[in-house]
Amino acid sequence: MPYIPHTQTEIKQMLEHIGVASIDELFADIPAEVRYKEKEPFAGRTENEVVREMNSILGQNRTYPMFLGAGCYNHYVPAVARAIISRSEFFTSYTQYQPELSQGFLRALFEYQTFICQLTGMGVSNVSMYDWASSLGEAALMAGRIKKDRCDIIIPKTTHPARVEVLKTYIKGAGMKVIEVGYDAQSGQMDIEQLKSAINANTCMVYMESPNFFGVIDETAQEVSNIVHETGSLFVFGTDMLSLSVLRPPAEFDADIVNGDAQSLGNPVSFGGSQLGVIACKKEYVRDMPGRLVG
Repeated sequence: MPYIPHTQTEIKQMLEHIGVASIDELFADIPAEVRYKEKEPFAGRTENEVVREMNSILGQNRTYPMFLGAGCYNHYVPAVARAIISRSEFFTSYTQYQPELSQGFLRALFEYQTFICQLTGMGVSNVSMYDWASSLGEAALMAGRIKKDRCDIIIPKTTHPARVEVLKTYIKGAGMKVIEVGYDAQSGQMDIEQLKSAINANTCMVYMESPNFFGVIDETAQEVSNIVHETGSLFVFGTDMLSLSVLRPPAEFDADIVNGDAQSLGNPVSFGGSQLGVIACKKEYVRDMPGRLVG
């Protein structure tokens, strides 16, 4: 269980066990005269700043930024993230089933759930899906379990087309159908009037993404949420988790289910992956949530 961190009490107990009073005593073998006691003659730098300076030196080479996007984006990934996820106890895509042997791993999953809830403002999160597309499909099936007497799913045409195809595959045998509404050509945001015309008593859920496929931050989320809840439907909001570090959490405009991708939180772009699907929801819907919960 190498991942479990130590509390201050545990550190004190370990120091007492080996017969030292402080961590500094562990370095007693280093002669005092060679220890550097003065203030560093230079300002400290973050890892990101050091990397940027190195890149500026390497900038003499001819390189070009990548703007393709379409679901996977280049983000700065701290070296510590790469080091931790390369450890053997994390090298699996499945939940480890022996709790007595997997406490560190399970704690990491619990803290992941907590972190996603903090980002989204939602009451509960599972321990992930495969990617954003599969989390959208699962969110639709989840909405169908909650609203059993409804079968229409409304999505804007600003949704990533690959995710739309996966969504249609997921709901094919569930008796549900997808209805697409347009977007404002100037703003790139969902067309509210088309939404009002499409939504009715048979609407199970309305889905929107922000930032959407065009890279637009859709500022109609609150208005869409109000329209959706007036008809008794569920509002499902898709987003990139990194964007929630600066944008309003979906809970603030009363999203019922949040899905998206957390690839940007620590995975590099590696020929299109690997991705990390996210689903979070209000606590009242936890029994209809797919996947696994830790805690």
